[in-house]
Amino acid sequence: MEEKSAFVMIKFEHKDRFVSAYKELYSMDKVVSCDAVKGIYDLVLFLRADNMEKCLEDIKKLDGIKEADFMPLIPHGSGDEHGKHKEKKTEKNRLLSSYVMVESDREKKETVHRLLCSIDTVKSCDSVEGKFDIILFMESERFDDMDKVIKEQIKYMDGVLRIKECPVISMF
Repeated sequence: MEEKSAFVMIKFEHKDRFVSAYKELYSMDKVVSCDAVKGIYDLVLFLRADNMEKCLEDIKKLDGIKEADFMPLIPHGSGDEHGKHKEKKTEKNRLLSSYVMVESDREKKETVHRLLCSIDTVKSCDSVEGKFDIILFMESERFDDMDKVIKEQIKYMDGVLRIKECPVISMF
């Protein structure tokens, strides 16, 4: 079976289970990254697995999860479909980071994707299936710099319909 990649955006019903669930998810074998975020979600996971259904079942079994939005990556024909995505953190990163979920006009999605990938603060830009069309991972020294890019370059880009930002929260 071929290994696939996907994002899973998680909302918690019981915030008192958040820290223990975070630690459990972070240590799961198929979880490449696990970030606590602020916004419409509480956690953003990036998975690589040959059996995505089994991986999702294991995640949804955790106590306190209200919703888990599954968004598989759409390969772009260049071999590794998500080679630029960060790996699990082993040391503190001094840069601030944020996930930006983009809903785009279907006819303009490829153009929007290409333009988003060219922005300096965008460290990964992935086409996905699900509630959103593109998920960005951005890094900068200041959140103000990312906000400026979002407001001045992304928000009014031809083909961008809706944007949701989830800044990453440092857990430890």
